[in-house]
Amino acid sequence: MNSRYEIRLAGEGGQGLLLLGDILAEALTVSDERNLSVTTSYGAQQRGGDSRAEIILSPEEIDYPEVIEADFLLALGGNSLKQHEHEVKKNGLILANSSQVDGACPSQRILRLPLIATSQEATGTERNVNMVALGAITELTDIVSPEASLEAMERILPSKFLKDGKKAFEAGRHIARQLSPSS
Repeated sequence: MNSRYEIRLAGEGGQGLLLLGDILAEALTVSDERNLSVTTSYGAQQRGGDSRAEIILSPEEIDYPEVIEADFLLALGGNSLKQHEHEVKKNGLILANSSQVDGACPSQRILRLPLIATSQEATGTERNVNMVALGAITELTDIVSPEASLEAMERILPSKFLKDGKKAFEAGRHIARQLSPSS
């Protein structure tokens, strides 16, 4: 990657997007020599309000630390796709949770995966949807390796959540691998 790469993780409070942003940023610092910036935003409510994390990667100094035009958007819930689809580059990649996010993005590639259902199936709870998303991101993009993602999870997640986090991560990788190359 030779240029600025912008990632937006968007959804609702309680979906673990800020933690996902921290883990992804940590994984990127482990596996990459680029400059990195992370910003977060969340609504006044702890659960249900708008929440997002943004990560900027650049070989050069980052003079503006917020997403201008995302290369990758994770739309986990509610209005996140409708709210942010116009901020994704033409031919950008959008990963959307299929059970909560609808809409069409004609100029971007959109992949719909059952992220919440996969978390429920793999770990018995929706609370690990962020780690399912991390697994899918790792599998669908070339921005971070599975090894760096797992190492970052081990550094950041409390030990009592690590086992389920790893299960969810592997489940996310698995459902992403199921997609056909033409998706």
